[in-house]
Amino acid sequence: MAVRVSVGASPWRLVRQMVTESMLLAAAGGLLGIGIAYLGVMTLVRILTSGRAMMGFPGPVQLDARLDTEALLFTTVVALAAGVVFGLAPAWYAFAGAPVTSLRETGTAGETRSKRLFGQGLIVAQVSISMVLLTASALFINHLSNLRNVGLGFDRKSVLLMTIDPSRTGYTPEQLSRPYRELLARISAIPHVQSATFSAVTPIHGAGASRFVNMEGITEPEDRRRTLVNWVAPKYFETFGTPLIAGRDLAFEDDGRARVAIINRAAEKHYFGDDSAIGHRFTLEGQNYHYDVVGVVGDAKYLTLHEQAPPTVYLNVFQGSRMVANRLSIRTTVGPAAVAGDARRAASEMFKDDSVTSVTTLEDQVDAEIVPERMVAVLSAMFGALGAALAGLGLYGLLAYTVTRRTNEIGVRMALGARTGSVIAMVLKSALALVIGGLAVGIPLALAGRRVIEGLVANVAVDSAIPIGASAAAMILIGLISAFVPARRAAMVDPTVALRQD
Repeated sequence: MAVRVSVGASPWRLVRQMVTESMLLAAAGGLLGIGIAYLGVMTLVRILTSGRAMMGFPGPVQLDARLDTEALLFTTVVALAAGVVFGLAPAWYAFAGAPVTSLRETGTAGETRSKRLFGQGLIVAQVSISMVLLTASALFINHLSNLRNVGLGFDRKSVLLMTIDPSRTGYTPEQLSRPYRELLARISAIPHVQSATFSAVTPIHGAGASRFVNMEGITEPEDRRRTLVNWVAPKYFETFGTPLIAGRDLAFEDDGRARVAIINRAAEKHYFGDDSAIGHRFTLEGQNYHYDVVGVVGDAKYLTLHEQAPPTVYLNVFQGSRMVANRLSIRTTVGPAAVAGDARRAASEMFKDDSVTSVTTLEDQVDAEIVPERMVAVLSAMFGALGAALAGLGLYGLLAYTVTRRTNEIGVRMALGARTGSVIAMVLKSALALVIGGLAVGIPLALAGRRVIEGLVANVAVDSAIPIGASAAAMILIGLISAFVPARRAAMVDPTVALRQD
């Protein structure tokens, strides 16, 4: 640039050259951004529609989502504006500097302290912002993991769910007991099927039935709450992986005998404290017959993942006069999709072809409940990764530029006996100092940001130090990786060539 100015290049000439170069870079980055945006939109669409598409059925849920024209135009203008602004700045600097002074500058002599500190300050700012973004994404991802796996009370994997419309079976509700038993036997004989059962409600299915429970010998307060009631078939708890704590499971042989029931641990604790509920009797509101408690199972969530499992009563669906369960659940030893076709055919052979109204998996059903949390986790992870990548690129660019400027100095050091390891360590220390400076600013910001997240999202575990520790470790690792290439390049400098470099 100094040569161009010294031979008479006009400011407009320099501006055109620099703006052209920066606009080409901005255009390339903009095109890449459009591709990433498209993939991001498709990812969000898959999250929004997950758990709702039905396997093996035509016409899955469709969501018409596309890149917004106005948003795309706005971001394009921003990208081009950035290209113009950051192209003008170096052009003005090149023209404003004295050509003779610039031509005499070698090595780091032309780099003032303020310029050096400004570049380093940008890296520190990038690292600190990336630290905040990574910590937020770690908190949201941990929250999502807790919702999906911690304290569910059931095993969400490898369970196929089918809904049967009783009105389309050709049987009345009073006649469905025998066909349901035969269907369970047929499905249990399908290869890779571990167990099968019927129920009125499956976990995270939505609203279920509830009744007031009158436990013999227990006086309830006037403001007592209703208890969740679910009608289930034998092997229900085996199918969903809910542990049997005490007593026995429901059985087909219970049909025609005294009515029995199983309650969960929350109900047992509510009514009996630490005492056993086995052998006690209760009645439901509006009924004049009682149920004997024959088993106690672990707590499982049914209405929502965000609340504790409520007291629940499980009744044997085959002891009723009419069938009230229409949810067929199948645990498999392989992926549920592998047996979905055979299960549908078995139901179609037993009933009419259109009796099965939906087929999905328990995993999809659970995921459909936490769509907002999954979207937030994915978006925060994308922004965190993007911030970390930008910080790594910025650090790499600064160190590569610094190594190039210090080639002569590095050649002198190596000519005087400096070893390759010491040169690499010198560059890595520079990078580590910048990263630590960014962490010193970013960690307090991340701590403050945790409280903001706690106020926006309920039940987020913000007290753990793991997200911040993991984010800090990730930034240090990214910094060292970004610095390795310039460090290795510095260590490969030939002293004789470096000493002759202007």
